[in-house]
Amino acid sequence: MIKLKNILKGKKKINEENKFGLDYSDVDHWVVHDSLRDMNDGVNGIGASESADNYGWQDEKNYQGATKELNKEILKIVGPYYKAKQKFEKDATNAYKLKEKIFKKWRSKDGSSQYD
Repeated sequence: MIKLKNILKGKKKINEENKFGLDYSDVDHWVVHDSLRDMNDGVNGIGASESADNYGWQDEKNYQGATKELNKEILKIVGPYYKAKQKFEKDATNAYKLKEKIFKKWRSKDGSSQYD
């Protein structure tokens, strides 16, 4: 069991995980909300959450089941975005190679060299 004093001291987060740059926890649905909102430039993550979302469950396992399913569905949304972003970053980093190839082709057609 996680002790509240350890959480407050920042020693241990509540079973927090990270995938595709998204933080989530199977025991607190608010973690995925905050992380999704941060990824989406502050736009509301999973909608407003009321106390009724967290409290009043007859069985805590049902709340955890709902939270796990929510995390799974949100990861399906975030996964393709994350992979596309990684590809973009790689391609953008290597854009100079594309420029060199194109300019070499056109310099050849022009009959000039870069330092004429």
